Amino acid sequence: MRNIDEALRNIPKRSVPQSTLTKVDNVLADLEKRKVVKSRMKLKSLVGIAAAVAIFVILCGTALAVTGIIDFGGFYDSIFRNPEASPYISTEDKISVIGSSDDLIIEPIAGFIGGEWNLYVQLKVTAQNGTPLPETLYILDGEYMVNLGDVAIAKIDERTAIISFRTHDGRRNGNSETMRVIFNAVSSSPYVFDSSGNVDTAPIIGMDGTYEEAITYFGDWEVLVSANNLIETRFVEGSFEGRNAMVRIEATVVEIQVFGNEDAPYLVDSSGWINYRYDPEGTIKITLVDGRVIEESRVQVDGGVGSNNDAVDGFGNRIYGMTSYWCSGIEFLNPADVISVELYGVPVIEASDR
Repeated sequence: MRNIDEALRNIPKRSVPQSTLTKVDNVLADLEKRKVVKSRMKLKSLVGIAAAVAIFVILCGTALAVTGIIDFGGFYDSIFRNPEASPYISTEDKISVIGSSDDLIIEPIAGFIGGEWNLYVQLKVTAQNGTPLPETLYILDGEYMVNLGDVAIAKIDERTAIISFRTHDGRRNGNSETMRVIFNAVSSSPYVFDSSGNVDTAPIIGMDGTYEEAITYFGDWEVLVSANNLIETRFVEGSFEGRNAMVRIEATVVEIQVFGNEDAPYLVDSSGWINYRYDPEGTIKITLVDGRVIEESRVQVDGGVGSNNDAVDGFGNRIYGMTSYWCSGIEFLNPADVISVELYGVPVIEASDR
């Protein structure tokens, strides 16, 4: 872990205005008041994540996020610490939090929009009730869990942390200038409750945790992220095992839709499922223009209607079935940089198809 002086030297000078340095001084003073350290000189000599995170929180800028000061886990680091992603990350006046709570203060740090609905946010949370923040958190909106996957937590102290999470709950506002996510509780247990706060003491299906053990912060929050630097989804036509395919590429998601045809229809078997290919140990392999290769084994699969159901579309055309293969939560990739995609070792799109 670098010390603070080194971290500040490595931040591009254009990214550290005098007002920001003043904010850094204010944080140092605040930490002194809270007796985190006994003197500023001692604080500057610390090689600890808490001090580094404090600087990160104040600067809130992409330039600092990519210097490697704090580890949010490989997936979120690949976005918020990746220089290639930095032009698409919203910070400062491009991300805001509306709403409040008596129990939890939430402040904006950074936001990222990949594709139309994938919204990634980093927030600073500070508990107000004297109880230490839990080691695990869920973002809840009534009976729905907003976060997809785990919430990454980097503790600053017992009551303060930086959290990062991904959601599909991003919704454009009326003038389409921002994407937003709405939630009304942050909890250590994924139980559900209604708008009046009445609790269903059972956790969300498939999740661990109990209401009795939960630490929950109720509020009314809305996070707004600028949509001006959205990374647009890229669609590329390809083929897979004699069937046409459409590859949807987002900054952290790759999906391959494979369409049956008259010569190679998907048929429903005796179990009621169409006979698509599935390899539980297979991968999606992505090659980028710079030669880097991303290979993901967490392939998810879903199948559509089979041809022997005699289904037709809205125009009366026969439907021969479709399967969808996808991986989400991939480390950051720019859709424009993808030159080839393989599914289960079979090329779907190659460099010549770009």
